[in-house]
Amino acid sequence: MPPIPPQPVRRRVLGLDLGKSVDYTALTLLEWTDRSGVNKQTYDVPLLKRWQIGTKYLDIAAEMVKFLQSPEVVNFQGPPPVLVVDETGVGAPIYET
Repeated sequence: MPPIPPQPVRRRVLGLDLGKSVDYTALTLLEWTDRSGVNKQTYDVPLLKRWQIGTKYLDIAAEMVKFLQSPEVVNFQGPPPVLVVDETGVGAPIYET
C-alpha cells in the first residue's frame, strides 16, 4: 500500500501599508500552501484592498476588525493570519508592539 501523503499546510499573512495625505493605505492577503512530500508550494493573493487617500485610521481599523471577524477568515482551514504592518513613514507612530 502506498504511503498516504501529509495534508497540505495553509498559511496566511496580511500586509498593511498605511498612507494618509499623499499615499493610499493598502491591504494585501497572501496565502500559501505547502504540500510537504510533494515539494511544491503555491502562492495566492485572494485580497488586495486600497482605501481612498485621506481615509481616517479609525475607519481603517474598524474595517480591519470587521474583516478579521468575517467568515472568510474565521472559517479558514489553518491558523489565523499574521498581520504585518509597514512601520516606515506614517506606520511608525501608528504601530505599537
